[in-house]
Amino acid sequence: INVQESNITNCVFEQNNGGYGAGIYSEKSSSLIDNCKFIMQKAHWLYNTGQSGYLDGMGGALNVVDSEIEVYNSNFTDNYAFARGGGVYGDVNAVNCLFYNNVGDMGEGGGAMYGGTARNCTFEYNDANNGGAMYEGTAINCTFISNAVHRSDGKGGAVYDTNALNCTFIKNTALNNGGAMYGGNAYNCIFINNTAYKNGGAIFEGNVTNSTFINNRAQVDGGAVYGSNKNIFDCTFINCSAGNNGGAIAFDTSDSVSLANSQFINCHSNNQSGAVHLS
Repeated sequence: INVQESNITNCVFEQNNGGYGAGIYSEKSSSLIDNCKFIMQKAHWLYNTGQSGYLDGMGGALNVVDSEIEVYNSNFTDNYAFARGGGVYGDVNAVNCLFYNNVGDMGEGGGAMYGGTARNCTFEYNDANNGGAMYEGTAINCTFISNAVHRSDGKGGAVYDTNALNCTFIKNTALNNGGAMYGGNAYNCIFINNTAYKNGGAIFEGNVTNSTFINNRAQVDGGAVYGSNKNIFDCTFINCSAGNNGGAIAFDTSDSVSLANSQFINCHSNNQSGAVHLS
């Protein structure tokens, strides 16, 4: 798409292939996409003889450059990007969308979305190097279920450097830090059964307010939250656990931290600090 305005409605994009945006590539455009399906789109790493050099595979279904794109009521299923954004790459506003089993394979991350804002969306079984579902975006009223990062140093099972408001995170997994979130801030969120193979079963390095943590686990430190120079206010921690220190929270206190108006119930660790660890 390289037009001033466009509307794309009730369309199905299936098994298309390309370098950038196998389904749709939008540059310097304003578009509304509504009630569409993007299925098995693949943005590969390839050489384009018509341009200079390689296209490194960004935005399996949709790639957006200098555009204003609104996506409503659409499904992104089984899409793949060699580098970033298995479903979507770029500054997209996604509303009431489903992202299921999308993969951002070898780049920075974002199994479903790289950048952009998601509202009232559901993310399930997405996978990436970092940020199994979202990388560097904003999530509002979204649900993240069983997203993961596949590299041993992968961070943020569901989201990476993404702010979350009124979101629910269930059974997300990171092979490194941050079972659900790595970076970013969480407000009024729920975290259930998330796992980090290192630190921060639910969150690694983020401010947290008015949120609930249930049955989250870190194999090393911070069963629910691990961080430094962070604030945690008005939160509840239930049945969270750590293989080493801080069943609920592990603070690296090289900088100042704040913890207030929070509850800790039946949290435990295998070493020091069943609830809160300061080191």
